Amino acid sequence: MVLAGCGQSGGDGGSAEDSGAATPSTSASTSASTGASIGVEADGAASVDPADPGEDLLDDVVRGVVIKGTDRNLTWKFPETYETSDAQQASSQDEDGAKYDLAIGFKAGTDSRTEGQALADRADADQEVTVDEVEVGGKPIVTTATDSTSGSLRTYFWSPDGVDGTYAVLLFAYDTTVADTPGERLDEVYQTVGSLDLEAAP
Repeated sequence: MVLAGCGQSGGDGGSAEDSGAATPSTSASTSASTGASIGVEADGAASVDPADPGEDLLDDVVRGVVIKGTDRNLTWKFPETYETSDAQQASSQDEDGAKYDLAIGFKAGTDSRTEGQALADRADADQEVTVDEVEVGGKPIVTTATDSTSGSLRTYFWSPDGVDGTYAVLLFAYDTTVADTPGERLDEVYQTVGSLDLEAAP
């Protein structure tokens, strides 16, 4: 997914001049075929309620970006355990060496269901992607999850009313399968998705 803009911390939206990649570099290899619902299977280890995930695992910095060609400022918070590599990406590492990337993305002219199905349609024969719909913090979210040779990728697509495009939160777990991703990492990403908000551009 492409995020057309550069965000700024502290709640100020950055105006978008150039497009930049907002996905982890390894995510291109994770396209897969349609499988079972991740709402029941892949995210079963999460302990938070997606409908009301809370924010106790997130840091206090509100980050934001104004997408080029829109009049909306998207804001969000990253988890406390992550360090930002730029305004839209952050990384974390467990004591056992397991690594995780979070990224915020946007694609114009599409919707969340289309993006979820498109990921499934780009399947390799030996891969499987699960697609589901869930409400996270009052937002209708299309979720996908898939394993690859280098780890696993979860995406959370959101198409707000009045926006011609789809926002996404992406979680890439290096050398960790969908089934083996720790529940606390899923709690963090649900809270990040729940923190997404739109406001008028400054």
